[in-house]
Amino acid sequence: MFYYLIPWLIGLVLAALEFGLQGKKGQDRSAPGFEPSLNIWQKIWGWPGQYTFLSDLGVWALGKLVLASGLILLLSTATPGLLYRLKITEEILSFPIMQLSHHLSVLIGFMLILLSRGIPLRVRSAYIWTSILLFSGSVFAVAKGFDYEEALFLLLVALILWISRSRFYRISAPVNRQSTIWWLALTSVIALSYYLLGSNVHRGFLKHLPPGVQPEWLQRHSDVAFTAVGGLAFSWIILTLLITLRPHRKPEELFGNFDMARLQRFLGEAQGNALTHMLFLGDKSFFWAQDGKVLLAFARVRDKLVVLGDPLGDRSLINEAISEFRQAADKYGLVVVFYQATSDFLTIYHEQGYHFFKLGEEALVTLDTFTLTGKRNSDLRSVCNRFEREGYAFEVVEAPHAEDLLRELRFVSDEWLNGRTEKGYSLGWFNEAYLQLAPVVLLRNAKGMILAFASIAHGYDQGLTLSIDLMRHRKNVPNGTMDYLFVRLLEWAKSKGYHRFNLGNAPLSSVGENVGALKEEKLAHLVFKRGGHWYGFVGLRRYKEKFSPEWEPRYLAYPASIALPILTLDLVRLVSRHPKAEE
Repeated sequence: MFYYLIPWLIGLVLAALEFGLQGKKGQDRSAPGFEPSLNIWQKIWGWPGQYTFLSDLGVWALGKLVLASGLILLLSTATPGLLYRLKITEEILSFPIMQLSHHLSVLIGFMLILLSRGIPLRVRSAYIWTSILLFSGSVFAVAKGFDYEEALFLLLVALILWISRSRFYRISAPVNRQSTIWWLALTSVIALSYYLLGSNVHRGFLKHLPPGVQPEWLQRHSDVAFTAVGGLAFSWIILTLLITLRPHRKPEELFGNFDMARLQRFLGEAQGNALTHMLFLGDKSFFWAQDGKVLLAFARVRDKLVVLGDPLGDRSLINEAISEFRQAADKYGLVVVFYQATSDFLTIYHEQGYHFFKLGEEALVTLDTFTLTGKRNSDLRSVCNRFEREGYAFEVVEAPHAEDLLRELRFVSDEWLNGRTEKGYSLGWFNEAYLQLAPVVLLRNAKGMILAFASIAHGYDQGLTLSIDLMRHRKNVPNGTMDYLFVRLLEWAKSKGYHRFNLGNAPLSSVGENVGALKEEKLAHLVFKRGGHWYGFVGLRRYKEKFSPEWEPRYLAYPASIALPILTLDLVRLVSRHPKAEE
């Protein structure tokens, strides 16, 4: 106690007071800060790994003080009080009040242990309820046996919390299944320890009582087990009902929307990018920053808001817009990630403290110089000549599309899927309302049957760029079917005055090839070369090389506090998420 526990508690108090007062109310929590490398003990103990180190050290210490308060309260109830204090309390208060205070102290102890998780997360409601429980716990500590030492410690922690009240700004924080199971296991172990300690101490204490001294509540051994189980169960039930730490189910409803009409008006004035057409799928929320002058389109996966592409709008406002979005997300304990970011905005992401991972490269064909002449394109010429001899027809159908055409396209799409589930987020899926927004190119055989189709996406950049979007074909189509479709599509786009055509992304292309590349990117390079069993990385790159494109890199920009392997799994989950059904 005196060599370890008490000095440690004093250190926590000093840390909370020292670093808990450094921040100011309204401070920009998204500002990048020093993030030290953590050793194993610091990771196990939950050492702060986000934002500024010294700032979070204060709330981390506060969280451990609240945890210690709960443990001290349980320790106090598990061990008998001093006899002269029990006698004084019994004279002032009745036995039922002492017993009720004893049980409530156990309940408060368990609740403080659970709420200690919300303190370092800076959850406002956790701060409020913790303060109430600390004050109530101090009252019941006195009422159950005049344990004023515990009461003073709880009041001291409550005072430090009140001094640091401006640091608790979050509306909620995500709680995942793994965290919930871990805390349930921890509190169950504490409840078992409480029972073992209480039953053994009380049994031994009764044997050494002076003759004639037999306090009623000490003789009831079964109360120890009842109090342990009851305190654990009721604390979880109460906290679940209060939803103290559970995040809002859809925080994007509070600072995001799906206003497609506003999106259309915005794109009439602002320039888009190669992914802007994906915003019309309806699976992304919109955050309007800088008084509606900047748009960030995002989808949520676990505790991450994943922005698709770069923000849209006035470039001079992008940096402030990202900060605004990160602060709004941070109120809910969420972090902002940018998926398929371009190199044009890397300096801005760097200023925001982001780390980078190269996702692959985008294939962009320069239409002004595209031609089938020359030895290099002889294979494409042969394919085109063969399909034209056999009577295949290329057709561009402008929107809106007839219902009969959409039904036939649906049949082709279902045949291509062959029972597989559609992917989403950064990949288009068959959605009739979405297909009605742009032209569709068709490839028919000599009998007029549709063999393949592709939807076209505008680049929202004053008519400079056109992109391929949804591509589907029937089973057992002739070799070269998609080659012929692409060639005719590129020629058509060139005739319409477009200057570039986006063939889409080649995942993990040109990633980790250099000797000095990051180890994560070197691992990705091995996946690119050896992962053909799961995905045709190399084959897709080679296929798009047929059309002599220029390759532009695409990046993942993420906060340094996020583990890249976990982020990768979350992104796979996001893209693989089944798109919502059409209404």
